[in-house]
Amino acid sequence: MKNLSYFIFLLFYELLSTIYLVLPPLLGIGFILFIHFIRKQDVKNISLVVIFLLFYDLQRDYIILTSVIFYLFFLFFLPKIEQLFDCRKCLLSFYILLVYSGHWIYMNAIHHIFSKDLISFDWHIFYYAFFEFFLVLLFA
Repeated sequence: MKNLSYFIFLLFYELLSTIYLVLPPLLGIGFILFIHFIRKQDVKNISLVVIFLLFYDLQRDYIILTSVIFYLFFLFFLPKIEQLFDCRKCLLSFYILLVYSGHWIYMNAIHHIFSKDLISFDWHIFYYAFFEFFLVLLFA
C-alpha cells in the first residue's frame, strides 16, 4: 500500500512536471529505482516503474515504450559501469548524468528514424540532471 501511495504521488508529480518546467521529470531517479527493483526481482514495483515511464512518454508526446526500451538497453552496460566506481553516491550520480544525456541521444535517434522533430538539448536537461544529482547526494 505504501508503494502504491508513492506511485500515485509520482504520477501526479510527473503530470505537474509537464506543466511546470522547474520540476524535473525524475527520469534518473526512476532509472535508479528500476535497477533496484530488477536486482530484487520485485515484479510488482518493476511494473509500477514501467507504468511511470509509459506515463512519462505519453505526457511528452514521445513514441510509446521508448523510455522503457532505453532503460532495458541501458541494463546491459551496468556491470561495466559499476566496475569504474567504488563510491555508491558517485555511481548513482553518474547514472543520473548518463540517463539524461543517453536518453536525449536515444530519443533523437528514434525521432530521426520516425521522421519526428528532434529534441533540443537546452538548459532544462542540465537543470534536471543537476537537481536529481543533488537529490541522490542527499538521500542515497
